[in-house]
Amino acid sequence: MFLAFSMLFLAISSGICVTMDAEKKHFRYCGITFAKLFNMSTGLLVNFHDKRNRPRFPGVAVANHLSANDVMTIYSGCDYDGVGYTITGQSHGGIVKYFYKYGGKLTPLLLVNRECDKNRNALLQAIVEHSKSKDEDAYPVLLFPEGYCSNNKSVLQFRKAIFDGQSAIYPIAMKQDSRFGDVFWYEHTFLPYLIRIMTSWCTLIDIYYLPPMYKEKTETEEQFAKRVQNAIAAKISVDALPYDGKLKSEKERLKYKEKLQTCLADKLLI
Repeated sequence: MFLAFSMLFLAISSGICVTMDAEKKHFRYCGITFAKLFNMSTGLLVNFHDKRNRPRFPGVAVANHLSANDVMTIYSGCDYDGVGYTITGQSHGGIVKYFYKYGGKLTPLLLVNRECDKNRNALLQAIVEHSKSKDEDAYPVLLFPEGYCSNNKSVLQFRKAIFDGQSAIYPIAMKQDSRFGDVFWYEHTFLPYLIRIMTSWCTLIDIYYLPPMYKEKTETEEQFAKRVQNAIAAKISVDALPYDGKLKSEKERLKYKEKLQTCLADKLLI
């Protein structure tokens, strides 16, 4: 019921804002309200901490990743009189595509197909250009540099591409309390995941805004990415892992399997 209402609100409000050429504050109001309605429909309770460190423009907000709902979870913490986010995400179909289609009318949206190197490079270039924008009303970019959802028992290795020092990095640490419901998206598709969390008692998440971090002159991009990853992991008291989530991809698993088979064959034929 509440989910249907939130989706209807998203479609109608985005249509009205676009048709009436509304001011940016009205787009932001509708975007934040939708995020709050969506959270309510899924039984999500969010506690926000250290709000003085909220991301600002120019800057890039980076967070650990639990599910596709993370965007709504974080966006619901924006001030109506403040700034929103320029959203980035992986291209999806189904319900997630619906959210991107209409949500992208309320806030800037950059999508990427992570299977395509050319597409990823184009996204990186778009983020760099956005961070150089002279528009004082522009929103900071929201990124999930793990690239894959993790179960909140660790933080996967961050991709280094956006840690080039051109923009301030605003770390956001998300910590779930899974006693009443697990927010982690481990299902193959989004709808079964949505049904599971909606039928849980509730889901609890604490969001911590960390102070902005800047790349030091002596640091490489990889070292800076690792330092930000460590800061987020330390805040939620989990390990920062030295590897990413590529093996969640069937294509990458096949590559890894073939590599292992080749190595074993070489050993056996010696």
